[in-house]
Amino acid sequence: MTRPQRRSDEEASKPIPGGDTPPPSAQRRVRTRPGKLHQEPEAVTWAREKAGLTKRALADQIGVSEQLVGEIESGWRSATPSNLSKIAAALNCPLVALEAKLLPSTPKDPAGQPYPAAAETRGAVRLGGSLNLAEAQRRALDDKNAKAVNPPDVAVQFGLLTTKVGEALAAWRKGVPDFGEELADVVLYAVALAEMNGVDLDAEVARKITKNVDRTYERDAKGTLITTSDS
Repeated sequence: MTRPQRRSDEEASKPIPGGDTPPPSAQRRVRTRPGKLHQEPEAVTWAREKAGLTKRALADQIGVSEQLVGEIESGWRSATPSNLSKIAAALNCPLVALEAKLLPSTPKDPAGQPYPAAAETRGAVRLGGSLNLAEAQRRALDDKNAKAVNPPDVAVQFGLLTTKVGEALAAWRKGVPDFGEELADVVLYAVALAEMNGVDLDAEVARKITKNVDRTYERDAKGTLITTSDS
């Protein structure tokens, strides 16, 4: 009795005349990136490096493999809500800072027309025209004192400021139209604090910009940027 000849691997991957095609398991699978991610990959990497952790160290802390952490940071794997929460806790970072940012929508007026871009409205009469930081400091604190909306306590104002930063971050992530307004709240609390403490914010901002321009950086052995000069 003649034994049937065994087909080569190349022949086995071809359809048999009159038969079915090979099963999917016999065909090569091509891996693709997920269409939607729960996380911002770059944000996870930045937060991990800021915390001074390697991928392996972070993986050990949250109980997953180093490979999974790498895939989350590269965008090849979407982090589960549970794992993303664990990552945020391990890095001492707000969860909202690591979550994927939604595409912003175009803000529209009541008539359904898009609002003009900021560049087009710059120079329009708002709060009496152009406003420098010194004037903003005075007006922000005068308004708070006149309405007595918040107690004139520096510690309380710092607490409210951090709350406003969180609200602005959430507005940016969700792409809501009033993101600019939330960001303005952050600035108003900051300038009010400057006025309460006798700080000339105009001069301090100018001095800080100059200082930052002269500052130099280099990467350490872990690849994290560190300051090498600070004038």
